[in-house]
Amino acid sequence: MIELTPLNIDIASLVERLGKDGVIIDAEMSEHTSFRAGGKADLLVLPQTEEDVAFLIKTFKTQGIPFYIMGNGSNLLVRDKGYRGAIIKLAKNFSRCLLVDDILECQSGVLLSRIAKIALENHLTGFEFASGIPGTLGGAVTMNAGAYDGELKDVLLSARCIDADGNFVELVNGRLELGYRTSAVQKKGLIVLSGKLKLNSSSFEPIKEKMDHFDSLRKSKQPLHLPSAGSTFKRPTGYFAGKLIQDCDLKGYRVGGAQVSEKHCGFIVNVDHATAQDIIDLIDHVVDTVKERFQVTLEPEVKIIGEQQLLDRQKPDRRPLMRRIHKKVCCILSRWHLSFVHRQSIKCFLHKTGLHSPNERLFLRLSASLPGLSPFGEGFFCF
Repeated sequence: MIELTPLNIDIASLVERLGKDGVIIDAEMSEHTSFRAGGKADLLVLPQTEEDVAFLIKTFKTQGIPFYIMGNGSNLLVRDKGYRGAIIKLAKNFSRCLLVDDILECQSGVLLSRIAKIALENHLTGFEFASGIPGTLGGAVTMNAGAYDGELKDVLLSARCIDADGNFVELVNGRLELGYRTSAVQKKGLIVLSGKLKLNSSSFEPIKEKMDHFDSLRKSKQPLHLPSAGSTFKRPTGYFAGKLIQDCDLKGYRVGGAQVSEKHCGFIVNVDHATAQDIIDLIDHVVDTVKERFQVTLEPEVKIIGEQQLLDRQKPDRRPLMRRIHKKVCCILSRWHLSFVHRQSIKCFLHKTGLHSPNERLFLRLSASLPGLSPFGEGFFCF
């Protein structure tokens, strides 16, 4: 008998090709992402070879099954309602490295920290900057990851990729169009399978000293002990995201179990069993607050996939009305000596509130506890 999932795909044939451990139905994606939050994927598959990846892409595309390809999940968040489709994970099965002279060829699932360690052991310099970046080579090439004045484009010779039709393509550095957190891989929807890195010979001690220095900086400034996706926002031109967020008095700000890190405001962390929606709502609030105060739009680095909740899908239609509410709230609250954080908390609450709903009544009870706000009552929402 052919076993079918809700995706209407022959599981037996996948198991035969990938092995029993290579096919997971109803996969808990919180176990496969660094945020440790989010819903299930209908199907998670773990290919072992490049040919397996091509086979899966062609199979899913032919059968009209949505699919997403991930690395180790260090920059991914799956919505709470889950992902209706198949996720192809390139991680431990794509973790081989080959060193020829000073050229290091690594598969896409190799952790950047491991590449840095291999380089150190072989007295090769140029990759120290990436020693503490969470994630794999595949994701790093896709977004041209970087830190401490170094980035992938400085050392990447070429990348072997696969396109949306399952065809293999080799791109040299110049054709990869590597820029700040962008690349041709990202723009063209390619998937990185492996990459060649050109490093330079050096001595062990200076390489180790540099790596230790970067490691010390990270430990002193970043919340490495809490689940996160690393730096949550791209750096806006001329600014630092963490500084903007801190200047909005959002350090430590929480939505459910998600928090703006008290150690580095550029990180959103999971402090208490956060849901994916907690994290998404907090990201939205940070973006809105920074935009309102500094007219700077922060762009999240985190990739969010999965089925949206009903309120999320309705949210764009409500924004004009909510902006009118926010404007009136700003006008009213400006008459009282409330802190910026207090005002932002109220506006964030309104942002998630429906008119004539239990949440509205809850807000009115909240406003009644603030001096001078209670007289507005129900008339507060009249336009």
